[in-house]
Amino acid sequence: MHVLESYLLKYETYSKLPPASNANQKLINAIVNFNKILVDLINQCNLYKNKYDIRTNTYTYWVDNDHLPYHERGDYLEYKKGVLRSLFYYLIKSANYIIQIWNSDVPNKGNYKNLIGYIEEFNYNFPLIGNPQPSPEFYPSYTDEEINEFGLYPGLQVIDKWIKDQIYPS
Repeated sequence: MHVLESYLLKYETYSKLPPASNANQKLINAIVNFNKILVDLINQCNLYKNKYDIRTNTYTYWVDNDHLPYHERGDYLEYKKGVLRSLFYYLIKSANYIIQIWNSDVPNKGNYKNLIGYIEEFNYNFPLIGNPQPSPEFYPSYTDEEINEFGLYPGLQVIDKWIKDQIYPS
């Protein structure tokens, strides 16, 4: 999360510089889109207490569900995990879009970037239960049709409602 937060700071510094004469507006718009997703993701991750494990150098994000009856807690956790998964998916999709824009101008920059992979399914109970299920990595990005028809990031409210409707269909 600290690395992701640093991207916001880098862009804040970059945005205060005088604009370059050959600034690519498409790239700037894509970076602004990335930052919107990143802000929503960071805010969602910081809603609850974070636990740091010094042995593995990882954070565990806890979701407070004590306010719910016991039989409703599982669905609530799935709902919250679904929102986070969707935000990470959109973040990778947005980052790949930025990389595609960057790579389209490689002859001028001479620095080709690789796309970021995303694995859709993962056994979250591993290593407690079962083996990790291998899943093919794919490289999501915005298509021209998506950009023209829907725009880029739909926003946290749209994602939240979409996930909530799947978990609580009635």
